[in-house]
Amino acid sequence: MLEEDLHSTFNELELRQHHGLKILRENLFSLLQKCLSKNDLSLARRLYALVRGNGYASIPIFQDHLIRLFASCHSLPEAVQVFENIAKPSAHTWYALISAYTKCGEALMALKMFERMQQSRVKPGVAIFSTVLKACTMLKTLNGGQILHSQMLQDELAIDMNLENSLIDMYGKCGKLEDAHYVFDRMLNRDVVSWNSLISVYVKHGHSLFPIGLFFQMEAENVIPCRMTYSCILKACSNLEDARIGRYIHQQLVINGFESDVIVVNALINMYAKCGMLRDAEIAFNNLEHKTIVSWGAIISGYATQGYSMISLRFFDSMLKYGVKPNCVILAATLKACSSSNAKWHGMFVHYCIVENSIELETIIGNSLLEIYITFGSLQDAYSVFERLPHKDDISWNTMISAYAQEGYHQLAFQLFEKMQRAGFRVHQPLAISLIKSCTTLRGKLHGMFLHSFLIETGEGSDVMILNTFVSMYANCGSLEDAQKIFDTLQDRSLVSWGALISGYAAHGRGECALNILFKMQEDGVEPNDVIYLSILSVYISRGDLQQGRLVHDQIVRAELERLPLVAHTIIHLYAHCGSLEEGLNIFDRLSIHDEVSWGIIMDGCAQNEDGVLAFQLFQRMQEEGVETNMVIFIIALKSCGITGSIQQGHLVHNQVIDCGLEVESEIGTTLIDMYGSCGYLREAHKVFNMLHEQDLCSWNALIAGYSQHGHGKLALQCIQDMQEQHLQPDAWTFTSVLAAFSHEGQAHSCNSTFAQIQSSHGHIPRIEHLNCVIDNWSRIGCLDEAERLLQTMPKLPNSIGWLALLTACRTFGCNKVGPKIVHEAAGLIPEDDSTSAPISNM
Repeated sequence: MLEEDLHSTFNELELRQHHGLKILRENLFSLLQKCLSKNDLSLARRLYALVRGNGYASIPIFQDHLIRLFASCHSLPEAVQVFENIAKPSAHTWYALISAYTKCGEALMALKMFERMQQSRVKPGVAIFSTVLKACTMLKTLNGGQILHSQMLQDELAIDMNLENSLIDMYGKCGKLEDAHYVFDRMLNRDVVSWNSLISVYVKHGHSLFPIGLFFQMEAENVIPCRMTYSCILKACSNLEDARIGRYIHQQLVINGFESDVIVVNALINMYAKCGMLRDAEIAFNNLEHKTIVSWGAIISGYATQGYSMISLRFFDSMLKYGVKPNCVILAATLKACSSSNAKWHGMFVHYCIVENSIELETIIGNSLLEIYITFGSLQDAYSVFERLPHKDDISWNTMISAYAQEGYHQLAFQLFEKMQRAGFRVHQPLAISLIKSCTTLRGKLHGMFLHSFLIETGEGSDVMILNTFVSMYANCGSLEDAQKIFDTLQDRSLVSWGALISGYAAHGRGECALNILFKMQEDGVEPNDVIYLSILSVYISRGDLQQGRLVHDQIVRAELERLPLVAHTIIHLYAHCGSLEEGLNIFDRLSIHDEVSWGIIMDGCAQNEDGVLAFQLFQRMQEEGVETNMVIFIIALKSCGITGSIQQGHLVHNQVIDCGLEVESEIGTTLIDMYGSCGYLREAHKVFNMLHEQDLCSWNALIAGYSQHGHGKLALQCIQDMQEQHLQPDAWTFTSVLAAFSHEGQAHSCNSTFAQIQSSHGHIPRIEHLNCVIDNWSRIGCLDEAERLLQTMPKLPNSIGWLALLTACRTFGCNKVGPKIVHEAAGLIPEDDSTSAPISNM
């Protein structure tokens, strides 16, 4: 009946009633049945008024249908009102109300009404049991469902197929798959709903192979699948990522006429996408005549999940052009695509779409936006999204705080962390680790201690990864005792635990402790890795302790780690740094592959040990082997030329530097100046200096050192004036070079005046090197009393160089008066086995 015809009928009947004319019961019941399909509350109320006005409100069939009518209009209070006016409700009436509650999602009230019905001694039938089972399923009350099942068996109820299907659904959704299968196996007759009920609950609980087996069994029994069957089985194929079975299901659904069914095709698109068969997914998508938002979501998510971010974004653009408004699932998938494809502006456009379409910033979308802005380093935009999130969850807080911590904004991270605490959110392990890692300075130690106490209180402090990070934090802060205490509490010490403690001791120069822990670690059956050995080696390299370094090397050989490139490089560096070039070369020669790093380390070791000849030979050998030369190698080669004074080799390297376009680089230019200066080619040094794009303090110092080394103190002083005109201030090394030049030239006045300038004009506190130059200057011209007085009044303790200069002068000038006074002082500063102790013994 048309809407206007229905309203006309109501108007006519209401007019009859107004004039006192009685309406036939058949007419009202017919009208009631027509209203049931309209879901129109105003019509329902008008009908109820007509029923009551004509005295039919006490007739059971009217009562039952009126309850259903109000329930269909989602007006349960009025349905209950009709029910409460019934003196003795029948089983049909109870069913009407219980089913009304169930259909409206009020499952708990449905169960209460069922309990009340039983108290009134009305015996439930199959329909009521089926409805109440649905209520139990909605609430997932297994106990209630089991009680109902027992009652059915006790009442010897003739359980029909619909009721059995409801039992399968109830047991399955409550997680009792065995019971669901038991009911299924005992069924005499099974329809497609029976099969769907069992298949769907298995798929829902993560089973995939078993429901596929059921599908094949269903086909064998000649039960024709429906849309729900195909949707469930395609999901099972998605979970298995089994395209072979998926293709078979595809063929079957085409045969059964479901190739245009939107729900089935959406599941098909999702299956192909999950299996990585994106072309097939796209074909299925394109063949859909009416694409729903689920269709768009399946294809966009499919490409995004498989890493084809730009294609995913293109589908998102197409969807917008078709006027489809994105939902949360699509927005989340699109934002994921933006994040993985570095499409920052696309991500911002998605954000704009959210704002423009007044889409509520749901938590899942907000968290995805946070990830986007954080990935692209836009912490301010990320925080803006975070602040506008109406509902922040654990992930929101943890993501934002972790970003601040990882980017070094430690203060902001802890301020936000305190807010998170007050809001009562849980700290995830990654956030805790990020915050602990941000407390690695002495200043951050207090934050670390506070965090440690908090995590212990909340029960998160016993996590092994968190405890390992605390060991590392305390060790890095220099609190080795605290690090040791936490380490000692660990029940299961992993390689990470041992490594954190050993690295801490090694980083603070406690090599013996680190080595002892290494031995203890091996006693406990934990084999160290390369990182741990490298930590210990770094201590002995910095100390120049070859003996202990050899012990560690022996451990590395036993652990068969020597051939790892980084380990081998560090061992070569150890021997070269400690002056044992031969051992370093042996290890270098044993390497299977010589890269630019290993060449650089061995060459630099030679240069540090003043063996420029060997360093340059290695440079030539490296080039013969076809290894590409980088800037570091060129610098070492130039230093070796400076050491040997070989200008020919220096020119050779310089030409190669020019060919590589590196001459104007500040660092290599400075090394060229130093090389030419060392070789006495000062004009060439100055030429390179003038070609530099940027003349910094290092390049000025190299030029000044060259002039000073060759006795051109005045030119060196002129350079200082020139650099000051360029607003560069000389440093302590600048003056050391000039003072040494004047001292060697015997220009006492220039030396002393320069020394005075250091203190007055430039505000530098004289260094030991400066004082030694002045003492050498006084000693060279025979002013031994002045030299001694300066040694005795130095603001810093003198070293052996100054005393030796004075002692040598005493012997030169035959001054036995001053010499004996200072022999005792000098002897205390020079080791007995030092070659410089000879002048003292001669005195």
